[in-house]
Amino acid sequence: AQGGLVVAESLFLPFASRRFNLVLANLALGDVDLDLARLREMARVLAAGGQLVATALMAGTLDELQAVGRALWRRDILAVERGGLYEPERLRRIFQAELGLVDVQVGLEERALVFSNGYMFMDNGLMQAAFFPDWLRSSNDPRARAAAISALAEALNRTCDGGECTMRIVTGVVVGKRP
Repeated sequence: AQGGLVVAESLFLPFASRRFNLVLANLALGDVDLDLARLREMARVLAAGGQLVATALMAGTLDELQAVGRALWRRDILAVERGGLYEPERLRRIFQAELGLVDVQVGLEERALVFSNGYMFMDNGLMQAAFFPDWLRSSNDPRARAAAISALAEALNRTCDGGECTMRIVTGVVVGKRP
């Protein structure tokens, strides 16, 4: 720990059980094989009366972009390809039944992502390549990566009829309290 900051794997938090009043997991979910284990570990370090707050991409997020990725590569674009996108009730069930949390609430927030002239904009800012899948971002061949990103931009231009189109990003916020 340096300056009070601890960097650790979310599956093995180096803290005593029931230590924190608040645990926040911002867009840390997305791989169903690991999410339950991660959430259980977060709940383990949550004190009695403490809250666990998690955000996740929800069903309906970038459906247009997903369709383009499936057409180009027969794969989803989002890095959450193994986990799928969450439904609100699924998150509620996990927090209640699997983690034993109470007063569970799930909220949704929708944002617009605008694609125009090869760029993606969200909330008046240029969007980074965060929504490109891991297999594309981590390619060791820069030419292949550039070609794939170029193919994606061209396909999106066709999807948007060469103009501007808007896609949806749906984020879920789930809050639960340890009894």
